[in-house]
Amino acid sequence: MTTAASPVPDHFLADREAGERSSDRDAAWDRFAAAGIPGRKVEAWRNLDLRPLAETPYRRVEGPGFTGPELTDLAVEKDDRGLEEANPFVALQRALGAPGRVLRITAGGVHTVRHAAPASDDPAAWYPRLHVEVAPGVEATLVEEHAAEGTGDRFVCPVTTVVVGENATFTHLRLQREPEDVRHVANLGVRVGRDARYRSLSVALGAGLSRLDLRVRLEGPGAETRLDGLYALSNRQVGDHHTFVDHAVPHTASRQRYKGLLGGKARGVFHGRILIRPGAAPVTADQANDNLLLSDEALVNTNPELEIFADDVACRHGATIGRLDADRLFYLRARGIPKREAEGILVRGFLAEVLDVVADETLREKIRDAAAGRFFRS
Repeated sequence: MTTAASPVPDHFLADREAGERSSDRDAAWDRFAAAGIPGRKVEAWRNLDLRPLAETPYRRVEGPGFTGPELTDLAVEKDDRGLEEANPFVALQRALGAPGRVLRITAGGVHTVRHAAPASDDPAAWYPRLHVEVAPGVEATLVEEHAAEGTGDRFVCPVTTVVVGENATFTHLRLQREPEDVRHVANLGVRVGRDARYRSLSVALGAGLSRLDLRVRLEGPGAETRLDGLYALSNRQVGDHHTFVDHAVPHTASRQRYKGLLGGKARGVFHGRILIRPGAAPVTADQANDNLLLSDEALVNTNPELEIFADDVACRHGATIGRLDADRLFYLRARGIPKREAEGILVRGFLAEVLDVVADETLREKIRDAAAGRFFRS
């Protein structure tokens, strides 16, 4: 069943009436209005309670939002085939958000874009949009940071699209560290060309409620993707990651590793879907989700999923949910290491695999310590 939780809330209607109009915005609004805010009867959203988005009177705010010296205005609509399946929050951003910014990467190096939701005394909604184009043959890294200025109840609905040109190698570090008074519902769509490589690390440390839909389409022979993820949630945080890797043509490969740390009364969700289309073989696809529960009240839902419509494929998937290894903890404590310090050592070791995509050692250690530090001090 795909019943929405409620009709379109009045605050979204008010922003619609006050905002700019165009044929593209009208079409996007119609898509959003047809879907509404998803309820728990919608399979893809069944683990999230999105009623606060309908019940809180969010109003759209504008602000500088982005920082990044190489950004230009997004003057025309970009191809969104990386987001082809209907998502009401993509439609909402298209209908109410600003046109967005473009980052064109034509040379190697590290590029940084920072999204910062403006502070607000009243419930505020912000709809940033970023489009990234990586030129053929380029090897580059993007650090995309999502933060928020000041305090206040805010709904952040970002959409990022990425096109990786032929024979390019693109590493994408997405860091979400917003305060817990933010609700963050994001979409990231990626298209990977012939003989190109897309490497992603998604880190979710903040927001009271966060959701990322990450869709990668391997649309050229020789295309590869490696998706790594890390979510560290405590208190009553809720974090949801949905990934979809579309093997659209033959001779493609994908690898996914997502790891979760959950304490307090936190709730984590991982749903990973791999699609191998008819005629797309040979293909290699590998997916894993591992979780450590650091309290008795933390909970995680995990669902790796394969859809295979071709022969000559090498695929595997799996998931684990557990606690810190008692034998390893005993080994460390037997050598005089205090309990909390020993637990921190084990957690940092658990995270190492998904962080090795970060070439900069200082940044890698900073991310690891920020995640582990939510539960254990160094």
